Formats: sequence, structure tokens, C-alpha cells
Amino acid sequence: MASFFVDTNVFLRFLTNDDPAKAKRAETLLLRAATGVSQNHDCAPVEMWMI
Repeated sequence: MASFFVDTNVFLRFLTNDDPAKAKRAETLLLRAATGVSQNHDCAPVEMWMI
């Protein structure tokens, strides 16, 4: 079973849907992780979400 690191901000975007475009991207990321499809991201997208 694979392990995935997902920043808390991704979960918050998904759960609050405060920015629909980012919430959809978060949903896609979580669905990919749930199905075992990994993708590599650097930290830049996460840092942008925190600003």
C-alpha cells in the first residue's frame, strides 16, 4: 500500500469549497491518491494555496 503526503490546505480547500477551482483540483488530487495514482509536485502549488 502506497503512502501519500497531502498538505492540510488541500483537505481544507476540498472540504470548504471556498475557491471552487482549487476545490476541484484538490478533489482530483485526492481521488488520484485514493486510486493509487501518484503524481509528483514540488512545493510551489502548496505554498501558493497558503498565501
